Amino acid sequence: MKRIFTLILALRCMLPFIGMAAYSETADVPFTAKEFTAEEATTLWNNIKLTPLSISKEDLDSPIVDFDISPSGNILLVLKNNQLVLLNAEGTVQKAYSFSSYGSVYAGFSKDNIQLFLVRSNALVEFTTEGTLVRILEPDSGDSETAQYIRQLEKTSPIEFEGKEYRLKRSAGFFDIVSSSYSQLIVCSDTGAQTVLYDAGSSHTAVMIPICLLIVLVFVIAGIKVARQFKNFKKENNTNKTTAPADNR
Repeated sequence: MKRIFTLILALRCMLPFIGMAAYSETADVPFTAKEFTAEEATTLWNNIKLTPLSISKEDLDSPIVDFDISPSGNILLVLKNNQLVLLNAEGTVQKAYSFSSYGSVYAGFSKDNIQLFLVRSNALVEFTTEGTLVRILEPDSGDSETAQYIRQLEKTSPIEFEGKEYRLKRSAGFFDIVSSSYSQLIVCSDTGAQTVLYDAGSSHTAVMIPICLLIVLVFVIAGIKVARQFKNFKKENNTNKTTAPADNR
């Protein structure tokens, strides 16, 4: 009996270390995660289908959902049509990739490597700007510091870099109320001058117009139905009052 009790106590003491073996501090990554096996990583990497694109900035017209700046000053844009675009400080396209994903994605830099977080798969895919896979990690979703790191990958707020402020901007006017993405990336100098590094304005507006029209149509149809129901209700009330028996008191 004493041996069984000792064994149970030893197992209880080992449980925290078992968890640490599954999720542990990974080199160069400030959060707890475990690395995908070689087979799992190969399968997921093939499913992502990261494909180089030979395009210029003039060929790009998709809204921005996320961006980041590397320590060397490169700018990463995550576009709504599942494209990753690497710009230099002047806004010239250095690299561009398409990828496949069926859910939300965030992206950012780990030094000069790109990290793409696939929300649906809970997978952090790290690769070089040349498109070479480095590793795939599974972050510990139950760890608060890890969750905060993942949230920071979604950068839609301004970023200060070498005395300049980079920020995303919506430029579709009224149609921005139904948009979760941004049409422009602008950089502001310390003198207040603004330069547009990326602009998907016309394309963004063209996408938003049918969405807004659809929303308006839904409200109009709903309003008509409510008005008809109210009219029918009022008509039934008047009919009931007319046909109600007289009080013979």
